[in-house]
Amino acid sequence: ESIKSIATEIKKSSANAEDQIAGALQYDQREVRYLGIEIGENSHKPSSADETLKRRYGDCKDKAVLLISLLRELNIEAYPALVNTDLKKELINTLPSISSFDHVIVQIRHNNKSYWLDPTRQYQYGSLKDIYQPYYDYALVINQDEKILTPIKPDQVKSRYFVKDTFDLTSENRNEVTYTSESEYYGLNAERTRNQLATNGLTKTQSDYLDFFKGYYPSIKTIEPFTYTDKPSQNKLYGHEKYSIENFWVINESKTKYNENFYANAVPSYLKEPEQPTLKEPVRITYPVNIKQTIEATFNSDGWEFSNEHFVEDNEFFYFLSDVKYDDSKKLLTLDYEYKSKASYVSADKIDSYIEALNRAGDNLGYGIYENIKTSAPAAEESPIDWPVVIIATYVILFLLVFFLWLYDSRRNPF
Repeated sequence: ESIKSIATEIKKSSANAEDQIAGALQYDQREVRYLGIEIGENSHKPSSADETLKRRYGDCKDKAVLLISLLRELNIEAYPALVNTDLKKELINTLPSISSFDHVIVQIRHNNKSYWLDPTRQYQYGSLKDIYQPYYDYALVINQDEKILTPIKPDQVKSRYFVKDTFDLTSENRNEVTYTSESEYYGLNAERTRNQLATNGLTKTQSDYLDFFKGYYPSIKTIEPFTYTDKPSQNKLYGHEKYSIENFWVINESKTKYNENFYANAVPSYLKEPEQPTLKEPVRITYPVNIKQTIEATFNSDGWEFSNEHFVEDNEFFYFLSDVKYDDSKKLLTLDYEYKSKASYVSADKIDSYIEALNRAGDNLGYGIYENIKTSAPAAEESPIDWPVVIIATYVILFLLVFFLWLYDSRRNPF
């Protein structure tokens, strides 16, 4: 009865089947705490949906059974799906065993499509089309018709992250550079950011962001408090940050130029070389990742010259783009960066080529600019000192001084 009651409330909220699926998932995630007491038969046997509802906590098996019960009450076809969160793709190469799996999610079949949902996750808002689906490569669907492992196809779209950084260089005072950063998180990244805000709070999150930017601009300061706008219906989250950077320009050693660099700071963590690459073990890659970052710098004077540049690194592991454009009419420099991971790991025999690709991309992660320092006209060049002449002149002056002093003294004391 409790399952029927909840399903009835979900139906009242929307007549759309996809919205009902999302509603059932969000109820399970929100109302039942994820907690596993896996001893005895509970290591493999799930609790009933009614029992899980009464105690309001459960492990992945319990929460999966509850979600499936709600979905079936909503006339949605759903099954448990066993996965291995560590082996992932390598699962298909292992022998069948009861210990081959460490997690269970839910497969939904709707309108001739398969959807994979994990009720142990949190903060998954929006409709079914907006919810990120976990990617574990293969799953064993618990259904009498299934005889083999079922592939899980990744969805890069639901892990997007957009960043737009703006540098206002129009102030006459070089110590007043305004830096604005606007972010859009979608799907997986929206979940992670909501979790960060819920765990750390807004103040701690803003402090962490400021510390991160200090790694690039040590004198950066916060102008406005960090704000975010959540769009649950679209599973999107928007962030806004505003800073001021003192001593943005750095004078070079010869004191002839002002230098500064712009950095694609959202990308470098994904382009780091493996700490100890070996030929024996594969290297894991964060997957999926889908990042776009745009940096805009506005100037207040003419005379700036920038060459348009375009670089692409596209291989079996990742895609990276760097693009530089300058609009002289708007005095606007635009730097576009993009990174997408294409695999979850690099096999041992391909690590060398992977590192070479990382280095090529890493050389295009930043962009430096400079401005010549205007100086006054140089002073007239002084003639070099003729030391022999100076010495002779000094000797003559001293000789004359001694002579006149002797002459003066001799008049006072006549012979």
